This record gives sequence, structure tokens and C-alpha cells, in this order.
Amino acid sequence: GGSGGNVVAGRLAEAGAQVLVLEAGPTSQTALGGKDWFPDTNLTVFDVPLEWQRIVSDEPWKDRYEWNYSEESGAQLQLGRVLGGCGAHNALLYVRGTPRDFDSWPPGWQWRDVIKYYKRSEWNHDFVDAMHNGSGPLSISLPGFKMWPGPTHHRLLQALQLQKVTRVTDMNGAEVVNTGRNGDKGKGVAGSFQFLVNRGIRDGSAASFLTLPVKGRLVVLTEAQATRLVIENGTAVAVEFSCGAEHFEVRAAREIIVAAGAVNSPKLLLLSGIGPRDQLEKLGLPVHSDLPVGEGLKDAVGALMAWHYKDNASSF
Repeated sequence: GGSGGNVVAGRLAEAGAQVLVLEAGPTSQTALGGKDWFPDTNLTVFDVPLEWQRIVSDEPWKDRYEWNYSEESGAQLQLGRVLGGCGAHNALLYVRGTPRDFDSWPPGWQWRDVIKYYKRSEWNHDFVDAMHNGSGPLSISLPGFKMWPGPTHHRLLQALQLQKVTRVTDMNGAEVVNTGRNGDKGKGVAGSFQFLVNRGIRDGSAASFLTLPVKGRLVVLTEAQATRLVIENGTAVAVEFSCGAEHFEVRAAREIIVAAGAVNSPKLLLLSGIGPRDQLEKLGLPVHSDLPVGEGLKDAVGALMAWHYKDNASSF
């Protein structure tokens, strides 16, 4: 039930497949049956864009909706344990990869292959051109709140331009694709991010793709945590999962797709006996396939910075 899994599930059901989605956490937004209401509204805390900061840091939301994993360094990994995954409580930024992000991937997964799926997903309110689409399920727009962009925004962009940073109007457009991540002379690019918002309410893969008109072909089980893949004759044929203290097994009629995120997908594979032999044997797990599961993870570390300034200040 994470960001990627919801897209796959919705599209498969749309194409005629019978799909079961297992989500370890509870549901989230109003459109998905969420119940954690924002005060004095008919919206849940997941519908309200700025509530993401409270969900990932405050009790009781953090324990209820987060996996609460930490790196060896002690850094907290904010991974959503909720229908929608991290897309249910992140900062709503819509930032696509650029061609150089996909250049080293195998054939079928390179930029020329994936751009059509990006476009198919978009309901872009601001850009409809060779790089964007205006009729997909995922609502995308520039900030729509009052006074944006304001004087400070313009001053900051002007200051970056003086440092030879390329100013762009579309952070997912041809200008960024053509310059790559480093921009002109290695200085980068700057502009306004686009957000996953629909009329002031958070949008995301769960609200967009799990609500496609698929005529009952899509079933979602929340608070159902996958614990192991059942391997028979070298093929994954079933999934074991738990709901509270009860344990179940569901067998696949066609195939099983693991889409549990960058941390929990390899974890589930390892628990199922798929991974580096030495690690599995050290933990006493049976080895079904000796594969480099979990290697090559690339994290995106970010830092939030905030400043207070006086009106009409010319600090920039």
C-alpha cells in the first residue's frame, strides 16, 4: 500500500486483473476511509497539507503511522506505515528524475522508457506540453496559497541567478531535463517546486490510483503486514501476513509483486530466504536464492533551513 505499490495495483486492476493489496498500517485520507479527523472539518490529518510535519514528529501520530526505523548513525528514517506510504505524509513535492538518473539502468527502465509513464500519471494544472499531461489521475500544481510567489521568493531566485544558477519555470520540464541535475557550469537549477495537491487537499498515489473505476477488481487490506513469501520449486506462490495476533496465508493466482519500499522490500525478501547467502545463514534463514538483495541503496539526505527576516529587507 505504499507510493509505488498503489500505482501498480491500480493500473493492473484497470487492465482487468484481480488485485489484493496488503498494507501493514491503517488507512489515511478521507477518500480512503480515514478516520483521524482534523479538528472542526470533514478532513483527516492526511488531507491537510501542512499536517505532515506533525504526523512524522508528534505523538500519537508518529508511533501509529511511522515505522520508526533508524540508521546506524542514529538518523531517523521517516517511512510511512500507512496506506499511501511516505506519499501520505511527506512534504508533497513532485520532483521527477532526469535522464542521467536513469542512464545506468537496464534497457526498458531508461528515461525514454519511463517518461511516458510519468506523463500518463499526471493531471498537471500548470504545464501541459511535451513533458506533461493534463488528464491523468495524479493532481499536480504550483503553490496556490495567497501571496505566492512573494517578494522574498523573487529576491532569492535573483540572488541565485547572480551566482550563475539557472532559473527555470518548470522544475520537471525540458529546461531541467536538458541541463541535467548540475545545470549550466555545474551550478544547478532553481525555481518553484510543484506539489501533489488538489484544491487544497493532499493528493498522492493512494487517493489517485486506489480509487480508479475498476469494478471490484481491487481489494485493499489495511493493518495486514506481510511477513514472508512462500517459495515452492523456486517460485513465490503465496504471502504470509499477520493481522494483529492472527496469521494468514494468501496464494497468488498469477504473480506476487513486492512493493514495500526501499527498506521493507529487501527486508521481506531476506526473511523469505532471498538474499546474500552468508547473511541468511548467519541468521538461520533458509536460502532459496543467493542474490545481492539490499545492496546499492541510495539515500536522499535533506536539511530544512528557516530564516526570519524583516518586511522589505534586502538581505538577498
